[in-house]
Amino acid sequence: MTTRAVEIIDMINEHRTELNEFKLPSFKKIKKMMKKFKKSKPKKTKQAFDAKAAKKKQGKSFWKKFFEGMCEASDEEKMKALAKYLKVDPEEVENNGYAFEADGEEWEVLTDDEADEKLKDYIAESLWAFNTSFLLWHITEDSVIENLGLESTYYDEDTEEEIEIEDKEEIIYLNTGMNLEELVKSYQEKYESGNQDLMNLLPDFDEFVSEAERADGRGHFLNSYDGEEVEMGDFFGYRVN
Repeated sequence: MTTRAVEIIDMINEHRTELNEFKLPSFKKIKKMMKKFKKSKPKKTKQAFDAKAAKKKQGKSFWKKFFEGMCEASDEEKMKALAKYLKVDPEEVENNGYAFEADGEEWEVLTDDEADEKLKDYIAESLWAFNTSFLLWHITEDSVIENLGLESTYYDEDTEEEIEIEDKEEIIYLNTGMNLEELVKSYQEKYESGNQDLMNLLPDFDEFVSEAERADGRGHFLNSYDGEEVEMGDFFGYRVN
C-alpha cells in the first residue's frame, strides 16, 4: 500500500465520527418532503383571482339560469293574458318578433322579474336622459373623487410642500375645471355615449334604479305609448304602439 493511500485511510478514520453524524435521507423521506413542499406553495390572493370562488359562482349562475328556464312563462301564456285583457280571441294575438300584436295594438307582456331586469337595462342605457337634479341627488362628491381618481393635494411652490385640499367641491373643480353639476351635465351632453361615464359616478346603481321606479313607475320607462303599467293576472303589460 502506498504512503498516499495510508494517509487517506488515516484521514477517514480520524473524521469517521463526523461523517457518521450525517446520513442521507431515504428516497421515501425525500418524496414525502417534496410532497409537503408542493402543498406549502403560496396561494393566490382573492385580490388577484380566486379560482375556487369563481367556479362556485359559475355553478350558482348555471343552476339559476337552469331553473329560471324551467319556470319561464311561455309566449302562449302571455298571449292568453293579453287576449283576456283586450277581450279578444287568443288566436287573434300574434308574435311579431318585437311584441305581441292584437286589435291594432302592440304590447310587451312580462313577468315581474322580467320587467325588473328590463327596467335596469333601459335605465343603464338612458342615464343621460334623466333630470340633472335627480342624478345629483344620487351622485356624491365622494363617488366622483373616488371613481375618477382625483388628486386631493397640490404642490405649493412658495412653501415647496404638498398641500391637502379639504373642500371636496374644490378638489373636483381643480381636477376637472368644473363643479359637480357642470361635470354631470357635460356627460349628459354626450347623450348615449355618456352613459358609462355617469354609471361610473353612481355609488349604487341598484338603489338609483329603485328610486327611479318609485318616482315614476316602471311603465314610465317601458311603455312608450302612454307610460302605463297594466296588470294582466300574473303578468305586466306595456303598450309600445
